[in-house]
Amino acid sequence: MEITINHVKELKKITSLVHDSWFDIDQVLKDHKDGVVKIYFYKTSKLAADEINRFASINIKNIQRLEIKDTEKIGYYDFNEIKYLEKERCLVITTGVPIGIRIYVDPLEVILENNQ
Repeated sequence: MEITINHVKELKKITSLVHDSWFDIDQVLKDHKDGVVKIYFYKTSKLAADEINRFASINIKNIQRLEIKDTEKIGYYDFNEIKYLEKERCLVITTGVPIGIRIYVDPLEVILENNQ
């Protein structure tokens, strides 16, 4: 299943699908190219390095700037929510373990892929 999200209210679909799953911050940094970030989600952090255990991903397009402040340096983070700050044109990803992820986009376009 693939869903393209262009409106702020649709971001709730991402949160409901991948809440409490895990992602690898190093992979986010590595896949940031050509104005696109791809984030792969896993059910558990212990298996996150195993490609077989990916169950969903999001492609964030039209990236103007990516800011990541990784003070904890733990590698795998549990996803809580994705929000969009309209005035700043910025997606903010929140996690259980503190990390600052701000993705500036114009226009908003996120593609949600669910492998289940």
